[in-house]
Amino acid sequence: MILVISFLNIYDTTGSLKISDEFAIIHGKVNGDISLLNGSILLTDSGYINGNIEFFGDSLILQGRVNGYVSFIGKKVNISGRLVGDVLLIGYDVIIDSSGYINGNADIVAINYEDNGKITGEKRLISVGALLQILEKREKAEIAKDANKNPIAHIITLLIFFIITFITFLFIKNLIPNLLEKFYENPTRTVIIGLIFSLLVVPILILLIISIIGILLIPLYLIFIAAFTISSIAVGLTFVGKTISKNLGIKDNLWAYYFIGVFMTILFYVLHITFNLINLDWLGFTLLGSYAGILIIIGLGSLSRAAFKI
Repeated sequence: MILVISFLNIYDTTGSLKISDEFAIIHGKVNGDISLLNGSILLTDSGYINGNIEFFGDSLILQGRVNGYVSFIGKKVNISGRLVGDVLLIGYDVIIDSSGYINGNADIVAINYEDNGKITGEKRLISVGALLQILEKREKAEIAKDANKNPIAHIITLLIFFIITFITFLFIKNLIPNLLEKFYENPTRTVIIGLIFSLLVVPILILLIISIIGILLIPLYLIFIAAFTISSIAVGLTFVGKTISKNLGIKDNLWAYYFIGVFMTILFYVLHITFNLINLDWLGFTLLGSYAGILIIIGLGSLSRAAFKI
């Protein structure tokens, strides 16, 4: 089977155009209305239409400028150019790129809808995909807003975190001096080993999932990872406290080290919440994530070196 596509190249012209069963490529200026039945139109970035467009066909790609009303019923419309006038867009895919600009009202009915451009007038939209995205974004925003405004939720989160790490600290308190010595002995090696072990967690889990015997070991592996991570955080908190204590004149006091580390964690958590409230959540996440990552990598590296005598 041979598919033959007829291309119609249009340059400067005056008067109305009626196009049927063709792929029209408009390179120049058209002074007049355009109507299309069963075909496609590509308005290049050098093209300009001073008139209305009535489209009933396959795809409409507008990269240039249009001064007039656009009525589209088809499969796909992509707007990356500049339109001055109202639009009616009914199709499976309606896409407005970041460079797309519509100076007028827009009535849009679509299955898939993407809008990264600008519409100056009123926009009336019916889109399954867009509706789901809007609802999902609103739900996430409301959850985040409620969480940030609810101090009880934050207090409970911090209490659970501190209870778990405190119990872990009590269990490994006598081991912490030796673990910290591993870090001070060779900080570079400790950090590298901590990074390696953290990067191996997911690949090892995948290997266990795809192997028959490994599936049985997954619960034990997850328990081991959880215990190792919590212990790493406890060691990391003590390390942070000891580092700060050097400037405070506090020496050889693990309890002081631990609680100073806890205080620093609260400080970073409060900063995280503050940045979320002023819509700089990316900065808050970066600060808290970096701090947590440092705690875990240093603690994980120290524990790994001690456990495996590296």
